[in-house]
Amino acid sequence: MLLSVGFSRGCITPKDNVSIYNLDGQSRNSKDILDDLYVNTIVLESDERLLLFISLDIIWVDYKFTKRIKDRLYSEIGISDSNILICATHSHSTPQIAYHVNNEARPDKSYIDLIINIVCERSIFSFNNRVSAKARYSSFSTNLSVNRRKEVIDIYRLKKFSFEKKIANRPN
Repeated sequence: MLLSVGFSRGCITPKDNVSIYNLDGQSRNSKDILDDLYVNTIVLESDERLLLFISLDIIWVDYKFTKRIKDRLYSEIGISDSNILICATHSHSTPQIAYHVNNEARPDKSYIDLIINIVCERSIFSFNNRVSAKARYSSFSTNLSVNRRKEVIDIYRLKKFSFEKKIANRPN
């Protein structure tokens, strides 16, 4: 089984003052940048089967956004939409890209167009620059995760001497 791989990375940090996802009722914008935002693309091809993985440093992706990317990539390099996987890293400090989300931050059309152009450019680069590769895997166990749930004391049960644990999600 022959394997070929292509990859690329592109910066999608807004250059202009773009509205950032509104968190806890505070309006924010992109004028003070701490870290750049990126799109990473990887194309894997084996035995004439091809997959394109796209990871974006934005809060989410929606159907309309992904459809624009998939349609353009199909028309430019012929990758079927079922062979393109698009995900977001879900950072809360990124521009809003969806109009249907209930948030004070509003999408910036020119920024969305810019992201789509960079995603398609980097995807096409990955597609056109595949090289032969070998894949290996291994498995191991580690204890690097954090339990994001905390125990909540139910004061009413405590008064009745009923000690039942209740777990709640801890906020970010």
